[in-house]
Amino acid sequence: MPDSTPLKVEAGLMLCMLLAITACTAAGAPDVEAARFEPVPVATPTPTEGRPMIAPDTRPPTPEPPDGPQLTPEQVWRKLMGLIDSLRDETDLNRGHIERAIGLPLQQHDGSVRMTMIAGRTTGGWHYAFKLMTYSKADRRVAFDVYVPELSSSNGVAPTCTFPFRQLHDALLARGFEARNLTATGDRAYSWTFSRPPLVLNTYYYFLRPQEMDEANYDEACVDRVVMSFVIPAEGSAR
Repeated sequence: MPDSTPLKVEAGLMLCMLLAITACTAAGAPDVEAARFEPVPVATPTPTEGRPMIAPDTRPPTPEPPDGPQLTPEQVWRKLMGLIDSLRDETDLNRGHIERAIGLPLQQHDGSVRMTMIAGRTTGGWHYAFKLMTYSKADRRVAFDVYVPELSSSNGVAPTCTFPFRQLHDALLARGFEARNLTATGDRAYSWTFSRPPLVLNTYYYFLRPQEMDEANYDEACVDRVVMSFVIPAEGSAR
């Protein structure tokens, strides 16, 4: 009759192993299967997550203007303010008046019959331009433009500041203009309108660093463009 001792020994060993596993589980050993289905904690968004950011300025890069008189930023600022102060009605939107107001001669731009301008560099590292644009007898505008090299490839953010936007904002309010913020999420440019009828200024600006829409810091905004025009009443209406 075959010896059954080895089978008994093997069965005994298996029983001991099962008892040991049971004892470990009862003693608080980690339950691998239970842990596998534990819910994964969901990260709670921080207060700044999910806020709309001011959309990048997606305008095409402004071409570098031609070289002209080199001025300090302070000189350019005085010319801009002097020009705004000189505009009383639409008859002031002519070449002679603009030249007297800024003290610089305007020239035809690339043979264009619609635009005369003067452009130059500043000691601050950016360029300026004063432009007189004539679209029709009843539609003339004067623009002050800047060219900041970093803006051409930075989606509307640059570390170089032309003039603080708040400086322009406060100067215009002191001159009796009413301000209206037209910036909105998704807008291709950041803009405010200042009006002192019949004169209207459409102003554009950029930021020194990316901003959140609901907490935009206008102390970090700088002047990009100012377009000056007049609201001309319809023919026959009271002026």
